[in-house]
Amino acid sequence: MVDAVGFPIPHGKDYASNMRKGDINKTFATLTYNWLLENHFDLAHRISPDIFSQTPEVRWREFLDERASRDALQIIPIKRQLGIVEREVHLQNGSTLFK
Repeated sequence: MVDAVGFPIPHGKDYASNMRKGDINKTFATLTYNWLLENHFDLAHRISPDIFSQTPEVRWREFLDERASRDALQIIPIKRQLGIVEREVHLQNGSTLFK
C-alpha cells in the first residue's frame, strides 16, 4: 500500500481483510489500481482479467492516439542550396500537407 499510495497510511488491525472485501477509500483504491496497472499489469491481468483488461498493446494504441499530431508535416522544395544555410529570399512557403 505504501508503494501504491506514496506515503504511509494509518490503518486498522485488519486492513487486508477490509481490502479483500472492497471496503477501501476510493482515493486509495484508485492509486492502488493505477500502481498495479503500471508496475504489475501481467500479474493483475492474470488474477483479475475483468478488472485489468487493458493490455499493454491497447494502452500503447491509446497513447499514440492521444498524442499524435495530424496535418503538421510540410514538404518545402528548395531549388537553390547553400549547404545547411539558406538565404531567406530563396525560401518558399510549404504547400504540401500529408494527412
